[in-house]
Order: sequence, then structure tokens, then C-alpha cells
Amino acid sequence: MNSPDFARSIQSHSHRVEAAIKHAFLWRLYSEIWRIDPAIRVRVFDCEVDDSGCDVMVSVGTHTRHIQLKSSMVDSATAFVEVRPALCSLLGGCVIWMEYERSTLEVQRYSYLAFSNPGESLNFDLFPPGRGDRRRLRKTDFARRDVGFDEILKVLFGLPESTQTVSSSMNLISSPDVDRVNHRDERRR
Repeated sequence: MNSPDFARSIQSHSHRVEAAIKHAFLWRLYSEIWRIDPAIRVRVFDCEVDDSGCDVMVSVGTHTRHIQLKSSMVDSATAFVEVRPALCSLLGGCVIWMEYERSTLEVQRYSYLAFSNPGESLNFDLFPPGRGDRRRLRKTDFARRDVGFDEILKVLFGLPESTQTVSSSMNLISSPDVDRVNHRDERRR
């Protein structure tokens, strides 16, 4: 039996691959947050139509992110991705570029373009135009490349890095608003 031509299969079934990579990202997000503290609430809203520039909206505590997911094969010649400027109109907009293994679709590398303050918007005016209204982002444009997932959790959602113990992560965000929300949630139980 011949071995599968994974590169050709990825091209032929790109929608399946995109769905698998998106689910892999969300699984990793949930599992890492669960490891930090199972009581942390994670809310995920799927964007069925990509005209707003984001694939998924994720809220963790008081941090909400509008996330555009991009992917390519590890060691592929892909030098840039295209994103919609509409993402810039959304507070907490960010782009996550994942590089995956072609034979397993397992994500090997993460890169991100985001502000650590989820209340800030991105500005794509500095990037060259792509097709239609899109902007072209090169790998070198990403703030951080080939980072651990715990760095993504810290920058996007203010969560502690894995070197901290679970007991010290109970007060993930120290703000009066979060304490009020947590107190209100406890009263509802």
C-alpha cells in the first residue's frame, strides 16, 4: 500500500484541516486552563461567518479576545497570511498562527500578534494590502513566534504561567470588578 500524500490531501480537504486545527486550539485552551484551575470559566463563541475577521471569540474571566486563527504546515514555504481589517474594529482582536505536522495535524508551533491589554485594537495599516480588503502579515510581523501555549494564555487572558502553583493561581486577576463578579456568581449557586 502506498503512503498517503499528506500535502495533496491537506490541499484537497483544507476545510477539514482548518476545522481540526481550530478544535485542536480550543481543546488545548480548555485543557491548559483546566490544569491551572478547573473553576475558571471559559466562554467560547463560534463565528460562523468570517466577515468580522475573527474565527472565534473567547472570554476567560474579564478578558475577551476576538481571535483569527491561521495555520500552515511545519516547514512549509508559507511566508504570510491574510487577515481582514475588520478585526481591528474589535477590542481584543488578535491573530494566532499555528504550524502543524502534516501527517498528524498536531500543532507544533504557535505565534501571535496581540496586545497584552485586551481593551486595545490591532492596527493593520502598517501591513501591505493582500487580496480584496485583506492585509498581508508576514511571519516576521508576529510579535512572538514559536512560543509555548502558557505564554499565549498569559498574554491573551492574563493567566499565570505553568511555573506557578495552582494555589497561587486562585486570584488570577486582581481587580475589584472580578471580585464582584466572582462574589455574585457564588451567591447564585
